[in-house]
Amino acid sequence: MYIRAVNIKGESVRSGVIYQYAGAVPTGLAAPVLDVSSRTDTTVSVSWSIPTTSTTTILGYQILINQPNSNSIPSIIAYDGSGISTVKIATIRGLVSQSGYYIAMRVQNRAGWSNLSPYLELTAGRLPSPPPRAPALIKSYANHIQFSWVPTNEIGGASKIDGYKIYANGDYVASVSP
Repeated sequence: MYIRAVNIKGESVRSGVIYQYAGAVPTGLAAPVLDVSSRTDTTVSVSWSIPTTSTTTILGYQILINQPNSNSIPSIIAYDGSGISTVKIATIRGLVSQSGYYIAMRVQNRAGWSNLSPYLELTAGRLPSPPPRAPALIKSYANHIQFSWVPTNEIGGASKIDGYKIYANGDYVASVSP
């Protein structure tokens, strides 16, 4: 876009040019989803989905984190996917084990960058290993079952196991304290 001044004698030469696309930056972002299948003491993978309320073409993504244990707004770019709209997973490296972080994302379109998504809270470090064997059936009743399991012996660098979550057919059904 440029501008020309006009008076009774005619038009001026054009002003400087600005290139700007009409439209708004993307909105309605969800917090990134933590992919716990690839997590170490100092790295974590995050994945995300395309914003559902965006009516423009997404051009790229950025993942931002804060300083360890700072409770500040994420401002450090951990992944810069400017101009790369097809990648929707990134590995964040260089985390300090046992330190707390906020992770957020923002999306780019022709109009610019969105605001930050809601934060994902994360404590860096390995996750505990699952129990070493499948649960063992003790007794089956008409509307429930009784079972047992061998506790995990690898607690992922933490001081203890806080509990176990029970899933049936992929759905969460209960929590059990050790």
